[in-house]
Amino acid sequence: MLVPLDSVELDAVHVADQRVTIVARSTKHAGICPDCRSVSGRVHSRYTRTMADLPCVGRPVTVLLQARRFFCDAPHCARTTFAERFGSVLPPL
Repeated sequence: MLVPLDSVELDAVHVADQRVTIVARSTKHAGICPDCRSVSGRVHSRYTRTMADLPCVGRPVTVLLQARRFFCDAPHCARTTFAERFGSVLPPL
């Protein structure tokens, strides 16, 4: 998994039905607009990104990553909202 672990906090680990589920979220206080590079701390909404990882001790692993959408308040930027980034292997929705 290539999610930057220095910016992710583990909230819970559940083991049930032979599956390991990891729940995590960002520790960053703000996001950076991918278009204008402005920093925003104003959260628009939250959603969960789901990804599968390699098995652990023979059990499938699912990672539930709580992601946020931010408002871009820069007057010169055409983008109104953007999703926070977690590395190249987990693109925003």
